[in-house]
This record gives sequence, C-alpha cells and structure tokens, in this order.
Amino acid sequence: MDLKGNPVCLKPKYRDRLILVSKSLDCLDGKEIKNMERQFLINWKASKDAKKISKKKNSKKEDSSNSYIRISL
Repeated sequence: MDLKGNPVCLKPKYRDRLILVSKSLDCLDGKEIKNMERQFLINWKASKDAKKISKKKNSKKEDSSNSYIRISL
C-alpha cells in the first residue's frame, strides 16, 4: 500500500496504527513491514492499554477512599 501524499499521512503515528489494524499488510509507502516491527507495535499497544486500565482502577480506588474520608469528617 502506498499512501504518500494522502492526508492520512499527516496523522500522528499513522504508520503504526495501520500496521496494528492490518495483519496482512506487508509493505507500506514502499517500506517493508518486518515481523519484529509488527511485534514491537503489538507489545507497545498492549502495554499502553494495560497502563490505561491500571490508571482507571487506581482512580476509582482513590475516588472511593476520598468519599469515605469526606463522610468521616
């Protein structure tokens, strides 16, 4: 797939996103997509998603502990 000159190329991390959503894409903008690159992006996204989930859980815990403190006062 060659997207050179396409406005989508202006989006941040467009290449990374396309590689993640298209498992069969083997070449983008004239550059081969290597297995190691794809695996790195998959791991990076999984790590990023896990951090988001952890952050949400911690935020909920803080909210519930803060409401307990407010009730106590």
